[in-house]
Amino acid sequence: MKQIADLAGVSTATVSRALRNQDVVDVKTRQRIMDLANRLQYRPNQLVHGVIQGKIRLVAIVIGNSEAESTSRLISEIQAHLFSNGYSTVLYNTDQDIEREIECLHNAVEYRVSGMIVSTVNYNAGEKHFWELREHGTPFVLLSAYGESVKAPHVHLDDEAVSRKALLYLVEEMGHRDILILAGPEASWGNSLFGDWGRLMQEYGIDNVKERFVASLWDMKSGYESMKRVLESGRRPSAIVGITDDVAAGAMRAIRECGLSVPEDISVMGFGNYRYGEVLTPRLTTVDTGYREVARKSAETLLKLMKKSRSGEDGGEISGEGFGQTVQGSVIHRESVARMTELKKI
Repeated sequence: MKQIADLAGVSTATVSRALRNQDVVDVKTRQRIMDLANRLQYRPNQLVHGVIQGKIRLVAIVIGNSEAESTSRLISEIQAHLFSNGYSTVLYNTDQDIEREIECLHNAVEYRVSGMIVSTVNYNAGEKHFWELREHGTPFVLLSAYGESVKAPHVHLDDEAVSRKALLYLVEEMGHRDILILAGPEASWGNSLFGDWGRLMQEYGIDNVKERFVASLWDMKSGYESMKRVLESGRRPSAIVGITDDVAAGAMRAIRECGLSVPEDISVMGFGNYRYGEVLTPRLTTVDTGYREVARKSAETLLKLMKKSRSGEDGGEISGEGFGQTVQGSVIHRESVARMTELKKI
C-alpha cells in the first residue's frame, strides 16, 4: 500500500479509502490509485481488515523456538482451545532473540490483536516492553514465572518441583550419583529449569556440581556432538540428562558409536516426552512437562482477560487462581535408565 501511495503522490490513508471505493476520494485520484494497484497486482490483507473491523478475533502467540516438538505441541493445544472459542491465531517465532521478540510484540499490537500468549526469550532483558503492553491495554499471558515481576498473569512449569522429581528418581530410586547434564547454551542455564539442578545436587551431596553441566543446543546433532566430546575426553558418567528429548536421543547415538550401551553402561534421560521416545531403542525415559495443562490454563486465562477487556475492565489484571498458575511435571520411566547395582546412601 505504501508503494502505491508513493507512486500516486498521496497518503496511505487515501489509498486505503480509494481501494474501499469511498466517495471522499475524487474520481481521478481513485482511478489513478486503482490503475496502480492493478499494475502492481496489489491484494488487500483481508485478515488485517477483518481484525480492524472487528469481524475477526485474533490472538498472537509469541514463541522463542517453534521448531521444538514440545513447543509445536503446546502451540497446537493453545490454538485448539482458542479456535473452539471463536479466535484465530497468528504465530510469531522470535528465534530466541530479545530484539525480535520486542518487534513481534509491537507488530501484534499494530495488528490490533485481541490478546497475546508470550513465551519470553530473556528474563534478564528488562520489563519495559511488557509494561508497555499493559499500558496499551492488550491482555496477555506469559508462559513463565517471569510474570511475577511484571505483575502479569502467567502459567508455567514448576521448575524446582520437576527438577527435584527427576533428580530424586535418578539418585534415590535408581542409585545414580555421577550425573552429567547436557543443559543447553550456557547463557540460558540460569533461566532454564536446569537452573535448580546445581543447588539440588549439592543438597544430595553430589560434588563438583559446576563440572556436571555441559553446554549444548536443543537439537539431536548438538546432543550427539556434546556427548561425543564428553566421552572422547575420558569422562564416563553413569547417567546423562538432556535438556530435551532431542538432545538425549543424540547423546544415545554418540554413546553407541563409542562402543558403549544404553542403559547398561550409561543411562540417559530426556525432557519433553516427545512422541518418538516410545519407539527408540531402548525406549527413552523422560520428563513430561505438562504442556497440555499449560496450554489449557494459559488459553483459559487469556479468554477471561479478553472478556474483561471487551467489557471495559482492565485486561492486564486478573486476581486469584488465574494470576499465577504452576503445572507439575512427571517422570516417565521407560528403558533408557537402569538401576545401579550398588546403591550408596545419600
